[in-house]
Amino acid sequence: MPAENNWMDKKDEENTEKTMRVLTYNAGLLRFHLFGLFQVFSNPPYAQERLPYIVAAIREQKPDIVCLQEVYEKTHLKFISERLADILPHVGRAPGGGSGSFKYHNGLVCLSRWPITSAAFVKYRQAATLEKVLANKGQLVVNVAVPGMPNGMRVVNLHTTAGGTANPEDAGTDDTRQDEILQGFESASDALGKGTPTVLCGDLNAGPEASVGNYESVLKRGYRDCWVEAADAGLLETGGFPPFSWNNENPLNAVGPHKDCSPQRCDHLFLPKASEWQAAHMDDWKVSQAKLCMTEKVVDIKGTYFTPSDHYGVCFSLTC
Repeated sequence: MPAENNWMDKKDEENTEKTMRVLTYNAGLLRFHLFGLFQVFSNPPYAQERLPYIVAAIREQKPDIVCLQEVYEKTHLKFISERLADILPHVGRAPGGGSGSFKYHNGLVCLSRWPITSAAFVKYRQAATLEKVLANKGQLVVNVAVPGMPNGMRVVNLHTTAGGTANPEDAGTDDTRQDEILQGFESASDALGKGTPTVLCGDLNAGPEASVGNYESVLKRGYRDCWVEAADAGLLETGGFPPFSWNNENPLNAVGPHKDCSPQRCDHLFLPKASEWQAAHMDDWKVSQAKLCMTEKVVDIKGTYFTPSDHYGVCFSLTC
């Protein structure tokens, strides 16, 4: 088990800067079983085959905090958490469908190097019609006991609507998503107002290329896009891949319901602007790296290779 009272990237005894790595990743583990026994549907495909590679890909990034989306099944959560327990021993998960219900669990998980002191699921007020019937859409709000932060740090793990059966970018879907994002602001503001450092992260199904208004609402609210800050400072690594965290050219998306959607950067990490939340003491926080990861095709399915998920991961190094 890692030493929880120390930071990973302490370069020398005189270096007082502290760097934490935060990874956001949509694992894409949605499956449907007939009578709870026979798998009849998986979106994206090959969930069970991809699962071990998801664990390996997370480990490779050496994160301090991981926000996962679309981890619905208890068996999948157990597989991931047990195999990462040596580096991420603390698990944040909250009830929200699944057990004793025909609805899916909310699918949200937070893994942490440091203790998670609380984890709560906040159900969205609005959701797409199909999601109302089958899903439990919402956000996972966790508090992490990060060393050196008296109030700890709040992490709001978001997964907003992709529209259900509707177009992900039609006006009604964007309106629903906007209210879901507003609830993310509410969870963050509650903590920031008490002086608790807070980050928003996850799969917004919106970005500079798709549902732009939803994405820009976060910036207008006074949040910093960590990807943009890294890119502007020359600290963005994409490994030669296009700068998208979801790409319809990924073979896992070729037969999916969103195969005709445009490539997009929809997985994010946002920091509040210090000028607007001075009590949270985040004025010295800097983005020292943003990295597009989990892009390698490593899952062998009868001689055809796939990435661990239909999304790529995005790992951010924050110096504070």
